[in-house]
Amino acid sequence: MSKLICKAISHTGLVRRVNEDNLCIDTVWNDVAGNEPYERLARMKSGSLCAVFDGMGGEAFGRAASALAAQTTAAFLKDNLAERGVDWFETMVFTACQRISEYAKKESVSVMGTTGVYALFGDDELHIVSLGDSRGYLMRDGELFQLTVDDNEYAQMVEMGVIDEKDTGVRYKFPLTRYIGSGLSSVIDIERKSYDYRRRDRILLCTDGLTDCVSDEDIAAILADSPFELAAGRLVEAALAGGGRDNITVITVYVK
Repeated sequence: MSKLICKAISHTGLVRRVNEDNLCIDTVWNDVAGNEPYERLARMKSGSLCAVFDGMGGEAFGRAASALAAQTTAAFLKDNLAERGVDWFETMVFTACQRISEYAKKESVSVMGTTGVYALFGDDELHIVSLGDSRGYLMRDGELFQLTVDDNEYAQMVEMGVIDEKDTGVRYKFPLTRYIGSGLSSVIDIERKSYDYRRRDRILLCTDGLTDCVSDEDIAAILADSPFELAAGRLVEAALAGGGRDNITVITVYVK
C-alpha cells in the first residue's frame, strides 16, 4: 500500500477580490470564510482522493459553485469510507452538478458552475476525472506529463488546426465546453483515465491561475528542483510573480 504526502495551497492572487477556487483532500474541504491563503499538509494512503475546483458565474456564484462541489465531494467520501472505488466517480460528480443546478435555480442564475479535477489513488493506479480547464500533471524521473485535456474552445480549435498551440499570443479566457453545474455546457458524461503510479512520482492538480502565469517548462523545473514540502509554495509564488491575474490553487502529492 502506497504512502502519500499531500500539500495544498489556495491563494486569491493579486487581481481578484474573491477566491472562487476550492479544493478537497479526502473528507476535508476549504470551508474557511475569507480570502486569506489556505494551506493544508496531509498524509494519505491508497483509496484517498483529492480534487481542485475553479468556480464560474461571478464572484459570489463562482465561489458558491466551487464550495458546493468541494463540500459534496468531501461528504460523499465520508459516507463511502468502506466502499471507495472508481465506480462511484459518476455519482459523485453528478451529485455536485445537481446541487449547483438547484442553487442556481433558487438564485435565478442561468449559468453557474465550476471546473473539477479529481485524483483517486488506487493500490497501484491513479484515476483521473477532469471537467473544465483545471489540470492534472504527473512528474516522473524529471519529466512532466499532462494527464488532462482542457475542456474549452481553445483546445477544440487547436485540435481542429484553427490555432497553433505554440501561438501563446491568442491565449485568453475561452469559454468552457464542459464543467460541473448549470447551463448548456454542464457535464453530461464522465470520462475517467487511469495511469500507473510508483514511488517518487509527484502528482500536481491545479487551477488555471497557475497554468496561465507559469509555463509547463517552469512548472517542471520547480517540481524537479524543490523539496516536496516547498514545491506547492514555490509554484504559487511563481504564479504571483507572473502577475497573479487569477485565483491560484495547487495540490502536490508525493508517493513515498
